[in-house]
Amino acid sequence: MSSSITTILDKIRYQVFKNHITKKYAEFIEERTKVHVEYILVALAFIPLLLVFYGIGANTITNLVGFIYPLYATIISIETTEKNDDTEWLIYWVVYGFLGVIEGFVEILLYWIPFYYPLKLTLLLWLQLPQFGGSKIVYKSFVLPNFKKAEDKIDEALNKVAKSLKVDG
Repeated sequence: MSSSITTILDKIRYQVFKNHITKKYAEFIEERTKVHVEYILVALAFIPLLLVFYGIGANTITNLVGFIYPLYATIISIETTEKNDDTEWLIYWVVYGFLGVIEGFVEILLYWIPFYYPLKLTLLLWLQLPQFGGSKIVYKSFVLPNFKKAEDKIDEALNKVAKSLKVDG
């Protein structure tokens, strides 16, 4: 167990120090605090986790988790020449939007579920972390089949709207 924690901390340190901008700030923080930056980052990550479990700002924190890292990763993937990562993040955003719409309709019921926000946080991490592939699973097993069923109706509705907005000129 101790070696796996050390491995995780080493990976965090590597990620921080591989970028020259974050490396500069990490070195500054370590110099001032005399504490390794990976320990500080783990502590800072633990605070929002506690807040979510106690329901303090849980909605905001879970929405930030669902948005901040995926936004960063999406911008990075857009700037690379590889297209697989673009598709991965497009799928995430489709699933995230789909779940957000569903949540909007049933939010009154969801807040009565014990530990709703920790469950939502877990779901969001499962969806966005590539080692789990959660967004692909939800997309292929639920979103895409339902979209295929409704595609003709959606196209028909969009065509009606486009025709009603068309101005002869």
